[in-house]
Amino acid sequence: MKTNKYLVQIPVEEGNYIILDTLHGKIYKLKRNEYYYLLNPENSSCSDTIHDLLKNKLLYRSEDEFNKDVERAYLDFIRKEKSLPLHYMVIPTYYCNLTCTYCYEKGIKKDPEFISEKALSKLFHAINLIEAAKKSNVKSILTIFGGEPLLPIKREFDIIAQIVKESREQNLALNVVSNGVGIPHYLSLLKEFNSIQITFDGDKSTHDKYRIFPNGKGTFDIIINNLCSLLDEISTKTHIALRIHVHRGKENSVYNLYCYLKEIGILKRKNVHLYVMSVYNYLDQSLLTEGIKNELESLLYLVRNFPSMIKEVIITGHSFAMSLNYLINKNNVYFPKFRHCEANINQYVFDLYGDIYPCDVVVGIKEFSVGKFIPNLQFYDSFKKWRETCILTLPCKECSYALLCGGGCTALRLLRDEKLRNRTCSYITKEILELYKDLTLEFLKIRIGDNL
Repeated sequence: MKTNKYLVQIPVEEGNYIILDTLHGKIYKLKRNEYYYLLNPENSSCSDTIHDLLKNKLLYRSEDEFNKDVERAYLDFIRKEKSLPLHYMVIPTYYCNLTCTYCYEKGIKKDPEFISEKALSKLFHAINLIEAAKKSNVKSILTIFGGEPLLPIKREFDIIAQIVKESREQNLALNVVSNGVGIPHYLSLLKEFNSIQITFDGDKSTHDKYRIFPNGKGTFDIIINNLCSLLDEISTKTHIALRIHVHRGKENSVYNLYCYLKEIGILKRKNVHLYVMSVYNYLDQSLLTEGIKNELESLLYLVRNFPSMIKEVIITGHSFAMSLNYLINKNNVYFPKFRHCEANINQYVFDLYGDIYPCDVVVGIKEFSVGKFIPNLQFYDSFKKWRETCILTLPCKECSYALLCGGGCTALRLLRDEKLRNRTCSYITKEILELYKDLTLEFLKIRIGDNL
């Protein structure tokens, strides 16, 4: 007999256990004796219990049978992976009109420099080549990122207008990530977008401490007014993603913002959704540990104190946090993560200088460039490393949490080991794992009640 090794085991009352089967996306509650037989099947004298454990694939008759099931799950993952849209991110400028206190792009040169017409033409030629080579008919996505892409500058407006035109000609879904300050200057163009993301840092008092102009002035009132103007102008077919950064010790401000947005009618709009996440530095191990811990502690506070709000938001951030969505939302289908994130699957980030990066976390850091599109499209050997990274080729495959985290951040792994042979999960401490288990139980209580 072989026990499924991708089980997260969470003790509850009276010696019972909640079992998360991360290979199949199932949740079970086992009684004390059932749990004992799961770990010690050779000692079982109860054929009915063993039969149920085998039927639910918590237990297998052999190692070979288990490995074949893992292979089946991986092939299913690959099929789903191929059905995902390609995601192009375009950075027309690294310049930003705000000086957010936590910005991870602080180290990038941020003079008001913008992508040239020639570079933009090369960029869309590169996208056209990638599109021609893709093997699915799924509509690809182009997201305009920054810096801040919606600057109240004519040069930038002309660039965004050209990106909109080219995207429509290539039949790309069009998204933008903005701080919301320059929205009034772009209302005529924003009607063309499929999705618009605007970020808040909590209620007015908290937001205005973090999301500020260079002179220290807050931005909350400006962004709220601009958001209302935007909603009056655009179609309900345009998705509005309001991303709320949660800061440790400031969790109440997230709830205050949620209540305020409901009060002024913004959350009554069917095309508006709230996303909650923390911000942290992926490239510094100690800061990453602290960031993930703070994120999970903040979520634990929110779910215990404001469960009604948690039902209405989408959790983003670290893989552990994101996995909680399927526990509470029956429409959010879970599937095992054999890769960590979009950077390992379907994402291309183009900057104004002609460089291509795997993700927005490492933009502007030349050592993480995986290709270029000037003078011609070219991918380096490092691109292959990112795309071929998979749980089954890493030591992580032996870990019971492997299919939740997908092997961890490839950028952090490359900083430590260019050949990607070693684990990078030392930033995942025992405390973080215990927090994740506590969160899982709290989310399950919302879904099925307190009787776990």
